[in-house]
Amino acid sequence: LKPQSIASVLATCARKITWVLSMGSTTSVCRLPESCNGKQNSCTALDPDGKWATQGDFDSSIQVVDGIASELKPIQTKPWSWKSTDPAVQPIYSLPGAVGSAEEQLFDVVVSLPLLVDILGFLCDASDVVRVCRTLSKSTSGDATPICTRHWKHMYQQRWPVFFEAQSYLADARRAQVDWQAAYFHALHGTCMFLLEVFDRERKMGFAMSCMSAKVAWDKTKKSYVAHYQSASQTLPEYIPDQEVRRLRFCPFSARAQLSPELLPPEASDIYPHRILHGFDTLKVGQGCELQWKMQMGSPFGWWYGTVESIDRHSNGVTATVTMLFEHFPATSRWYRLRVDVGDGVVRRCAIGGHHGGIRAVTEQERKHWMEFFPKQPLVF
Repeated sequence: LKPQSIASVLATCARKITWVLSMGSTTSVCRLPESCNGKQNSCTALDPDGKWATQGDFDSSIQVVDGIASELKPIQTKPWSWKSTDPAVQPIYSLPGAVGSAEEQLFDVVVSLPLLVDILGFLCDASDVVRVCRTLSKSTSGDATPICTRHWKHMYQQRWPVFFEAQSYLADARRAQVDWQAAYFHALHGTCMFLLEVFDRERKMGFAMSCMSAKVAWDKTKKSYVAHYQSASQTLPEYIPDQEVRRLRFCPFSARAQLSPELLPPEASDIYPHRILHGFDTLKVGQGCELQWKMQMGSPFGWWYGTVESIDRHSNGVTATVTMLFEHFPATSRWYRLRVDVGDGVVRRCAIGGHHGGIRAVTEQERKHWMEFFPKQPLVF
């Protein structure tokens, strides 16, 4: 259907939607048999003004107001009646599993109204959703706000999944509400940026099997993400095509409690990639892991993937020496094996150069994600 046709359908049904949304009594479900589908005037409803409205064009799961259920205490409203010219149509007065007030139950039923929810499900372009949700009658556009809000959130999640994860986490951490329509348009026009992590920075060999922090926005003209890397030296931005979205991620879940990505200057001295992980309790021999490592002291840490070969726990119970294997290098390479002391949150120099921080074990799902970037041939410099 064209957006104009959808808007026309909703406009025709606007009065019926308004009745449902404005009712203070319970709403029941009326199952319409196949014989009703496509038959004009086969099913009709009487609104509070005494006018009849045709129901024959609606599908077999449409929600209709059917009076006050005896099991619940409704708010007193104007009388509302339902009639059907087909004797096979019988209303069901109970709402299985319904809890809470009549208003809460009504909201849940209305939000699941197929008429609007299903139609919005066909729309994937923001302009179409605006046209449908905001250019109908005032009563319909206002009362349909909860449904449209959910649809904006869903569209945002589908369009920019990593942005969505970051936005949701930050909102929860700050106990803030998100205006998903506004968030959608800010993301679309590149006026908001998120601190994310990028696999295989600039597709350069020197960044193989690493994940580096960057401030990322969307560039709608290039239909790409644009990553501004955090570095002690000035670097050019990288444009990451939409089809390479798997190269982006938000701060790993297991590291968020310690690194607190929601804390930004001036609340904190620096952004989270400069903070160091403590502990090593979740590490196991043979398990995949990520090491915080950087070449220059003034740069933020990146994550570098390897495999735990051994763990030598120290007598203080705080630190350990972990031997890691970087199997994307040949076994004869100086970068193949590395021993690091971790656990106490101290920055230390590495035997291969640069500095390292803490270490974290990866989940099986994270390991599979890393393997998407594993070189087909061992890297030789």
